[in-house]
Amino acid sequence: MTPHFVYWECMNCGEDFIKTNCYAGGRYCATDHGNKLRGQEIIMENLRQKCIHKYAYDADKRWLFFRYITMVHDECGSEINENCSKYAHKNLHGLDWSRTSDCVANSFGTKDKEKWMEKATKNKIIEDEIDYWNKHGGNVIPSIVINNCTYRGQMETQAVMNAICAGFQDTPNICKPILEDPDLQDDYETGVFDISDHGYSFGHVLIICVVAILILVMVLYCYRRHAKRQMKDTMNKQIETAVNHYVSLSQSDSERKSTTS
Repeated sequence: MTPHFVYWECMNCGEDFIKTNCYAGGRYCATDHGNKLRGQEIIMENLRQKCIHKYAYDADKRWLFFRYITMVHDECGSEINENCSKYAHKNLHGLDWSRTSDCVANSFGTKDKEKWMEKATKNKIIEDEIDYWNKHGGNVIPSIVINNCTYRGQMETQAVMNAICAGFQDTPNICKPILEDPDLQDDYETGVFDISDHGYSFGHVLIICVVAILILVMVLYCYRRHAKRQMKDTMNKQIETAVNHYVSLSQSDSERKSTTS
């Protein structure tokens, strides 16, 4: 997996625009992300991510790149600036801010930031990105390129995973359940796969049923006890009321007889 970034050329843009959104006199300008970042901040973060990606893959620490991406987006959302990047470098073991900064500076060929604005300046990383975009870029951003072909499907995890698995000559283990499952051969022939869990095992279903039955029995038992208790209380109240009524009548009859005598 290699990240790529899109840059626009705007040599005829206004001086103020170029000073905040471009490098090399307008040769390298950032796309509008709809956030508060200046274009130059976006370009710098793009370069940092390219440098981190190269180091992580060369050092066989691919996880480092993805942890960096996760951290900066969790902490800063889409507004990833230099301070946010420094925070991630400080808190991720294996990242070195000076190494990343040197990589970015070397891509311009000089550490003198004023020269980065000169029209004659060229950035190797950005030039490679522009060349890649000219060969494989599409009209939709973001885009995914698989085996040098622009992916045209839906931008969701399952669909992209299916397309990636279909593109391997030697099937990796994670794709084998998709491509080698006899129940999925029809989907394999049409190039449509499903990487989701294909149902529960008999053991899982049995456990779920047993748990559901136990819960139902407990609920019925508790309800029955509550109903019995409520019925007993009701009967006791009725008996008590009847006894009180009988005693009241007996006292009334006794008083009536006394009066007659």
